[in-house]
Amino acid sequence: MPVLRPWLDARDPWRFVDHDPEADPTVYVPYLARLEMPGGRIDEPTMWAIFDGRSVFIQPIRVTSGVTPIGQPPGGIPGGDVPLARVGPGRVDIRPVPTDWHQLRARYPWAYETWGAHEAREMYQWAEDGMSVEDIAGRLARPPEHIAAKLARVRALVDAAGWAPPRVEDTPSDRYAPSLFTEPVDPGSEQADPPPRLWYDEDPEVDPTAHLRFVLHLRRRGEETETAEPVYEVQLRRDAIWYHRVRDGRQPRPRLTELAAGWVEIRPAPADQERLRATYPAAYRPWAAGEALLVLRSGRRHGLTDSLRIAELRRPPDHVAAKYARLEKLARAARTPHPRAEPAPHHRNPRHIQGKYIVSVLDVAIPQEVAARVGATNVMLLDGCFGCTLTDEQVETLRADPDVDYITDDAVLDLR
Repeated sequence: MPVLRPWLDARDPWRFVDHDPEADPTVYVPYLARLEMPGGRIDEPTMWAIFDGRSVFIQPIRVTSGVTPIGQPPGGIPGGDVPLARVGPGRVDIRPVPTDWHQLRARYPWAYETWGAHEAREMYQWAEDGMSVEDIAGRLARPPEHIAAKLARVRALVDAAGWAPPRVEDTPSDRYAPSLFTEPVDPGSEQADPPPRLWYDEDPEVDPTAHLRFVLHLRRRGEETETAEPVYEVQLRRDAIWYHRVRDGRQPRPRLTELAAGWVEIRPAPADQERLRATYPAAYRPWAAGEALLVLRSGRRHGLTDSLRIAELRRPPDHVAAKYARLEKLARAARTPHPRAEPAPHHRNPRHIQGKYIVSVLDVAIPQEVAARVGATNVMLLDGCFGCTLTDEQVETLRADPDVDYITDDAVLDLR
């Protein structure tokens, strides 16, 4: 007779067959991933998955021999993320919580949780010792009907093997706290209003130089329609979904019990993304607001080809040029041509150089155009502003210009 390895050994064929929550009616598996991965297409049930702009991590729950297609060893032990560039199109289905979830969990806190190998072994031993299903249910905090179903499953495995695992006393408990689907949602992440989106912080969904791989589709309980949200990242957790919305920057955390259905859509990458990222690692990544503003100001001041800071963005030159053109178009649309309610501030300096000023303009305005409108001379372009020579009348004209933020006296700097 072959020697059975310890029950907690991930290579144990008993644990492999028994620890398959996907086929176990007493376990709720919230997610099913259907993806094109480096090792081929997978259909992987999972309790946990993370999708962000750089990588994909899926925690497998099946215990198999060899290495799983997502680069992790048997038993679901983490083995590293898969780069997003190597992940093809696919989806992750969000399964609804069982209808009797709340009813059972109110009395049996471990209802529908995954089984530890020691639990199944102890349940089998207790049943063989004559303990009733109700008593076992009380010990394991699981519904009696789940105990009966699981016991039938384990006994079928014992019958198929022709022998039972040896008794092991005082086994370690590897239980963690059951999923508390009824915990209150953190109001800081769910209810706080995000800051308004700046005009140059463009929605990546409409920007051809950026590409978002993830769209979260959700339908909440009691609602007829499904929402589709482009997202920067998604965390599929045991009890909730955390995601970062693109359009308003919010980071909701709905509980699985709030959802009737849903799925995460993984879009295919652009055809030239892999080729471009070999030279420009940031190609097609969403633009940060600061990056967009850098492109706008650099393009206005000294062009886009001679700037070291532009090169540090690590984006294709044609993408940078296209982004600059889009930003100038957005700037013109965001301008307020109406007269201002009060003059722009004029910050004076006792060391003022007569006739010399520094004019700061709003980002929607082009500094050269503002200077030309007033007839400024000796113009020197800076980031978001320009130095120039002005008469007193020209200063007052600029203070009334809606494109001007403020004016500062140019002054002698004393370094003593």
